[in-house]
Amino acid sequence: MIKLRSSLWYQGASYCLVIILGVSCLFEGTDGLECYSCHFKTRKNVCEQTEITCKFGETCLNVVYRRPLLGIVYSKGCKHREECHAVQNLNDRRICDATPSECVYCCDDDLCNDANMSVTSRFVVVVVAMVTPMFVYIM
Repeated sequence: MIKLRSSLWYQGASYCLVIILGVSCLFEGTDGLECYSCHFKTRKNVCEQTEITCKFGETCLNVVYRRPLLGIVYSKGCKHREECHAVQNLNDRRICDATPSECVYCCDDDLCNDANMSVTSRFVVVVVAMVTPMFVYIM
């Protein structure tokens, strides 16, 4: 009986730890997010030389400008999360591919505003972390 209780306690504690870690992963990007920073560069990979720490409530930002004489120009940095996503929602593919244009892209992971503008999902990491103990327990 005592072994069964300690086993159940251990299993419950394991799940609680996984849930706490998972939730902390979801909110890790809200404070102290690391982003690349540059202003009006004609080569996007040049921007990966400077990293900055965003303030609470800010997200990483990419702005892609298309100008007739300059071609494509890039700016990166931090912007208030709600403002960034509101402006990003105004992007239209037809307009973003046209010249002149200015399109904004936001992302919420450390250094996600790199040359590839990739966005990784913390949600996937959390789901895997929460499901893995169930498979270990079943086996």
